Amino acid sequence: MGAELLMVGSEREAPSARSSQLATFWKLISFISLLSLITCCNAWTCNSESKDALLDFRQAFSDPNEKVFSSWDYGGDDCCTWNGVTCQDGTVIELDIEGPPNCEITRNDSYSGNKAPGASLAQLQDLQTLTIKYLQFSSKIPSEWGSFSALVSLTVTDCDLEGSIPSDLGNIDTLQHLDLDCNSLSGPISSSLCKLKSLTYLDLSSNDLQTSDIPACLQRIPTFRYGNQGNSGSNSGSGGGSNNGGGGSTGGNGGGDNGGGYGGNGWYYSGDHSSILRLNNQASIWQLIGALTALLTTWLLLLQY
Repeated sequence: MGAELLMVGSEREAPSARSSQLATFWKLISFISLLSLITCCNAWTCNSESKDALLDFRQAFSDPNEKVFSSWDYGGDDCCTWNGVTCQDGTVIELDIEGPPNCEITRNDSYSGNKAPGASLAQLQDLQTLTIKYLQFSSKIPSEWGSFSALVSLTVTDCDLEGSIPSDLGNIDTLQHLDLDCNSLSGPISSSLCKLKSLTYLDLSSNDLQTSDIPACLQRIPTFRYGNQGNSGSNSGSGGGSNNGGGGSTGGNGGGDNGGGYGGNGWYYSGDHSSILRLNNQASIWQLIGALTALLTTWLLLLQY
């Protein structure tokens, strides 16, 4: 009789032990899920250095109708959620800002910086793509941009950039795409651009540059456009050597063995870079899915206690 009671007691204790082990297991899973959620969320939050650099850039422009910078002004402290800003692991990798074509976004007269608008963007050392359109800089290209260490594509068009092209731009070893058309740049085309060995697309058209003595080293660039200059440039075409194509204001968009124009190798390189950015965006989407899954798992586990 005593043995039977001891056996029954042991059978009752076994489920209790298993329940305790199961509870411990689920608690461990909950902790891991919460840790994953916190880590994932932190990866999306922009760091303070990036935020300060972007805010300095924003202060240089007036946006009276809040068409461009409204999310920057009222969208919270996380700059990764602002319009035109793309982040990866908390750092800004792409900035794409476009104002209305009517030149509404103008230079802020109260901007007190001793440097050109946009100089602070050079602090974004992980930036891969910088695209700015229809923002009236009314100033020179910031020489600080020459310190970009990861920039692949630089496009600043219809922004009233003035003065000469700074030689500092020749220091961006990673640059493949440079588009500065439709500005007010003047002076000779700097031979420092020849140092950009990875450059496959260069557009300097529709400025006020001197094109009578273009550095011969620039003729190697598969897509090189420099037509429609205001003073001394030729309006009948642009392009490098016999294989580079052309396309000034009346010369068309194609030509040559390598394509030139908008069908040239420069656009293929730009397309490849866009694919990289798409992959980065897809990675962010998977991070979001992972965070939501972790949150849902944690919520279901908490319901059991």
